Amino acid sequence: MENSFLIVTFNLRTTVPDDGINNFIHRVGMILQKIQSERPDVIAFQEMTDTSERYLSAQLTDYTIFFNKRCADLSGEGLGIAVKKERLSLIGLDGFWLSPTPKEPGSRFEEQSPYPRVCQCALLQCRQTGKVFRLYNVHLDHISHPARIQGIRCLLTYAAERHKELPTPFFMLGDFNAEPDSETIRFSDHYEEMPIYDMVRECGFDMTYHGYRLADPLYIDYIYADKQTAAAEHTAGHWDDEKDGVFLSDHYPLYVRVDKSFLGVED
Repeated sequence: MENSFLIVTFNLRTTVPDDGINNFIHRVGMILQKIQSERPDVIAFQEMTDTSERYLSAQLTDYTIFFNKRCADLSGEGLGIAVKKERLSLIGLDGFWLSPTPKEPGSRFEEQSPYPRVCQCALLQCRQTGKVFRLYNVHLDHISHPARIQGIRCLLTYAAERHKELPTPFFMLGDFNAEPDSETIRFSDHYEEMPIYDMVRECGFDMTYHGYRLADPLYIDYIYADKQTAAAEHTAGHWDDEKDGVFLSDHYPLYVRVDKSFLGVED
């Protein structure tokens, strides 16, 4: 819809043979159909792999996908940002590891799981109005509570520094692997140097991770924004598509639809 701006966070679920009918190869048709129907302006993907990137890039020709892999040799699973070509241009892209040495490929915190974690930072511009904003795509550690705390602190410190250099509206979204009453989310909600505001929890649903309805449901995915953006007229929700036991993913993707004024578009 051209009278609004639609942003989505989507944990794709890495390609796992044990997922049976919910293996990526069986879900990808539904994923493509959903994206082509909803036409988001930006999608932040987590658990992207070479396989999923190839499928999505080949079919989503209206988008450019930027893929940051997490391993030391720049291989493996990672994060992707899909940008709608006709509406937005990329004017800056940075990636770093959540670690004491963020620019060292494959680096991680000592308390972390074996898997490195990365963050993507994209500086995007509306082609029609020239309005610039930032997007931070992140996937925090799935095992270690201390690593999640250190990871979100690393991200927020980085974002605050960028905001001082060039203040812009921003979104900070992804799979935080932390529930709303966790220390990680309390830290996020009360970060004073550069306050961030959740745009989805107001909807009232109680889960984002469902494990194909085979696991205990958890609320662990978030879309944060700066104060002005979060206060703008918007709607939010999740994609809960399912057909014959096949889901989009083991997470429900979250979305926020913001009034077109976010992009500087007038009536």
